[in-house]
Amino acid sequence: DTFLDSTGRKCEGCTINNGGCQQICITNILRGSFFCVCHAYFTLGSDHRTCNNVNSTAFLLFGDRRYLRRINPDGTNYKVLLSLGLLSSYFHAIDFDYTTRNVFYAVGLYSATLTSYIGSASFVNGMGHVTLRTMPAGAQIVSLHIDWVHRKVIYLDSGKNAIYRCEMDGTANTLVLSITTTVRSGGVPNGLALDPYDNKLYFGISGGILPRILSAKLDGSGLAAYYTPATTRAPLSMDIDFEANSLMWTDQKSINARNLATGVVTEILTERSSPIGITTFEESLWYIMNNGIHRYRFKTRKDTTIISSIIFQRLRSLKVVHPYKQPGDGQHLALTS
Repeated sequence: DTFLDSTGRKCEGCTINNGGCQQICITNILRGSFFCVCHAYFTLGSDHRTCNNVNSTAFLLFGDRRYLRRINPDGTNYKVLLSLGLLSSYFHAIDFDYTTRNVFYAVGLYSATLTSYIGSASFVNGMGHVTLRTMPAGAQIVSLHIDWVHRKVIYLDSGKNAIYRCEMDGTANTLVLSITTTVRSGGVPNGLALDPYDNKLYFGISGGILPRILSAKLDGSGLAAYYTPATTRAPLSMDIDFEANSLMWTDQKSINARNLATGVVTEILTERSSPIGITTFEESLWYIMNNGIHRYRFKTRKDTTIISSIIFQRLRSLKVVHPYKQPGDGQHLALTS
């Protein structure tokens, strides 16, 4: 398209109503024209102006004693993606990578004769299951996250009191941070959250004489106390709400948030019974409590049970999946002149 000014020399297509583009307008100075492009996870429509979301529907992944399942945010349309087939095992930690459309998970084991491991599979249909890394004896992965910016798997091993990272295929396992006896203060590391754009990770210390949340850079340097709650309640699980720019966590009785910029702490839900597996997206948060899945809506302050504890056994992990949960991933543009 061309859109010249009154002199007939200058292209002003992008300066007037963004060239009619819904998202991004780019001027081609050499050709005296302009064209529209779309943000990541959007495709350009047939009118070359509007942008259509590739996947506008979020869904939940959750693991229990035997199964990894996919379900709608309202609790409908659930299906099994993977089955362990062993009563002595469970999906203890999960995360996803939207670029590859894969779910990554840590399988924990009750039996001392079996080994735990990290695996991956398609979060669409569960196909392509592969074991990425077999863990050494004594390992207990309580939290696992994908660093989608630097393309790494980062996980917290409470059995080894350490945080590790490896490649997306499980190779090149590296110690990130050894959580010393002094840091633990008689407690155990529990909960992990990543902010790849700010080059930070957060983890909690549960129990002991000083339950608290600590932070460090993604390479393990710069370890520092981030937040010490006024009560002795210990952090159990964490998530970062990028839209609200807040770190969120659960403890034995509540769900809380701390703004990453201002440091303001908000108690979102109280009088809860050891909620775990917190995950957030847009105006909702989901969490596991009493072996069921609950959904809380920020706007209406309505808290509902979407999955009853009667259906599933020993829920351990929960994650909402949507491209916006990994903002800026790839920075791909759909270009059409």
